[in-house]
Amino acid sequence: MEQNEKHAVSWLGILLRGVAMGIAEVIPGVSGGTIAFISGIYERLLNAIQSFDHKLIVNLWSPKGWQKIWQRVDGFFLLALAAGMLGGLLFGVLVVSHFLEVYPPVIWGLFFGLIGASAIWIARSVSGWNMPLILFFLGGALAAWLITNLSPAEGNTSWWYIVMAGCIAICALILPGISGSFMLLLLGLYTTVIPAVKAVITDFSADALGILFFFALGCIIGLFTFAKFLSWMFKSYHRPTLAAMTGFVVGSLWKIWPWRNPHIWFNKIQNELVEGVWDGTTSIHDVRVMKEVNVLPGNYFGEPYLIATLGAIVFGILLVGILGRLDKSGI
Repeated sequence: MEQNEKHAVSWLGILLRGVAMGIAEVIPGVSGGTIAFISGIYERLLNAIQSFDHKLIVNLWSPKGWQKIWQRVDGFFLLALAAGMLGGLLFGVLVVSHFLEVYPPVIWGLFFGLIGASAIWIARSVSGWNMPLILFFLGGALAAWLITNLSPAEGNTSWWYIVMAGCIAICALILPGISGSFMLLLLGLYTTVIPAVKAVITDFSADALGILFFFALGCIIGLFTFAKFLSWMFKSYHRPTLAAMTGFVVGSLWKIWPWRNPHIWFNKIQNELVEGVWDGTTSIHDVRVMKEVNVLPGNYFGEPYLIATLGAIVFGILLVGILGRLDKSGI
């Protein structure tokens, strides 16, 4: 293969990974970090992020400074990945979120298969499983299960709270098993940040732009601090870190079970918080779900779409194989 052909294929592969990561981050309970991990770019991503430090300023004033900076931060990789993520985020906000409202079990089924198969894929990359590694695995699974079973808080639109939410959400983005969108849901800001993205795209709302500015500021702060920590963990404790991340992915499966009924919800019409068994007397569009309970398809309140959901689970499993082979094929 010619050098320019390899360059084009590499660009395409990284771009596609970015698209998949961007779409995943829109769905509460799905982690873009998991997509990065199973497609073979996770540690490269961490190394690129943590390379943004004071040494960049030193290189800036040296001969061919910009070239050195570009090489140090793996600029080609980050540019292609960011472009893909931006496209994936826009597609997720405008398209995938719509289908999530109309056919929720099917979309959740797709990601359930995707994340479930990802856990097996990650576990296979851990060599020599032993009791200490199993304990790390169980600790990661327990931590993810506890986080995903927390009750969402009431949102706060103060600038400092939005900055803090950005820090937490971006940490979840690069941590397999816990999604940034889900952390926004727990912090009570999912219904603030996602509509703000839509408002900026469609109306260029100044208020929405302000929300996104403070959220982006928090993301930048959290990204560089947490990426350095994870990069250090990979270099110093590689196998235990992988084992714990496998547990994170397994523990998060509880949150993305395809058939879930509301258990705690806020009734927008009556302006009250309701807890109990969902009876369906109120339209799902008139409530904001705060907490859900997993049920079997026969006990699901809405249309279970059983065949379509099972098909989506299988398709999600197949997608993991496709993503996993991207790195081996050089794409």
